[in-house]
Amino acid sequence: MVLVKQDLRWGRVMEISFDGVSAAEAGLLARELSIELKTLGAPSKSLQIKRSSEENMDLGTLLGVDLSMMTELLTAAGGVTAFAQSIYNLVRKNSVTVHIHGLENSTVIPPKTASLEQIEEILRRLNKTDN
Repeated sequence: MVLVKQDLRWGRVMEISFDGVSAAEAGLLARELSIELKTLGAPSKSLQIKRSSEENMDLGTLLGVDLSMMTELLTAAGGVTAFAQSIYNLVRKNSVTVHIHGLENSTVIPPKTASLEQIEEILRRLNKTDN
């Protein structure tokens, strides 16, 4: 199932969070992925570090991605692969489980079974539902 949230301030939102690490580490991973996506051409306004809960006192542990602003990157030649490669590299390098959250479901990508193809397919389905 494709994972997309509707947010009134943004368009269609995907949230990426990290499991098996402290809140501080999750925040660093969210920032690292945000920087990587910006270098690929993601607009700064399309990415937001967010708290997982208003009660949490951390600086933010998940990355919100406004897919409606990411159209240019996701439709460019090699864009989906580059986005997927960024997530894949983060998962493998840090041995962290990534959750991609949406309105209907969430997808879990554990480091032991993560594959570039799996992440590409998730992003392709997200891109199709955004049209």
